[in-house]
Amino acid sequence: MATYPICEFVEPDESEFLFRVRLRGGDLPANTRNTLVLRSRSGKVVAVSEATVTWRVNTTGEWTRSAFNFRIKHSELPAGGFRLELRSEEAEAGRYVAPSAGVLAESRPRLLGRTRVFQIFPGSGKQVTWIRLASTSRIARFAWKLRNLAREVAFFVQLRRFSWLRLARFVTKPFVPRGKIWLIGERPETARDNGAAFFEYLRQERPADPIFYVITRESPMRGRVEAQGNVI
Repeated sequence: MATYPICEFVEPDESEFLFRVRLRGGDLPANTRNTLVLRSRSGKVVAVSEATVTWRVNTTGEWTRSAFNFRIKHSELPAGGFRLELRSEEAEAGRYVAPSAGVLAESRPRLLGRTRVFQIFPGSGKQVTWIRLASTSRIARFAWKLRNLAREVAFFVQLRRFSWLRLARFVTKPFVPRGKIWLIGERPETARDNGAAFFEYLRQERPADPIFYVITRESPMRGRVEAQGNVI
């Protein structure tokens, strides 16, 4: 069965990035090794990381050997944009690593220490995941905004997945509170378990903080949390 590499998330710690990649449709032999390649727009390889396959549980509860945890040091990555490619032991040519739905929806700039910023984002034309790094200087921030604007336009023009969501985010961005916010919820229509109790506690203890509960408008349980305010 053909496998399809997908980037589930990218998370930095103090010195390294963790790139979590899974193979959709894969169940590999133990000790299988794959290589993650980060390649610039010009085709130059800027970083390489090897990892051994590990277990992953899918949405049906089935365990398969289909995931890899690749680590790359911050210091290995210069400023610029780099696409993710996965190379197996059997094939020299790398395959593009597609973004997961979470990567698509969560794509935003994030600080990396005090002097750099990075962002994980999908390609506007192909199913491929990119990482971009830049300094926090004024010129770099301005160039970053221009590039993001061009990418958002290209993303929407090509009618890629989540295009409507990205357009909505762009249009409503000036009205969204700056900084981090809390979004709490359970299932789309429920407010009866730990999520609702946690929301009520936070609204009482931290009423000035941007804490919101997410629930459908038609839910008969909406009234339980509506009295606390900040229900969307």
